[in-house]
Amino acid sequence: MPQLNLSLAIAGALIIAISLVSQKMKHYPVSEPMVAVTLGIVVGPVALDVIDLRTWGDRHAIIEQVARIGSPWGLWA
Repeated sequence: MPQLNLSLAIAGALIIAISLVSQKMKHYPVSEPMVAVTLGIVVGPVALDVIDLRTWGDRHAIIEQVARIGSPWGLWA
């Protein structure tokens, strides 16, 4: 459960940070999804290993549920 809380805190901080600088980001060639993917790679098992889905259970079920939440959110934005 601590990894879930950490994941939610990182996602919330990312959303707040991007919303604060979104107007300035429009003038740069880097988009918000690029920042989110980069942060995911950095905190994931590839770099810092802060968040590791392998310890949460079935990775496919977790990714499916995240996609169910994220897809409408992305379409709504």
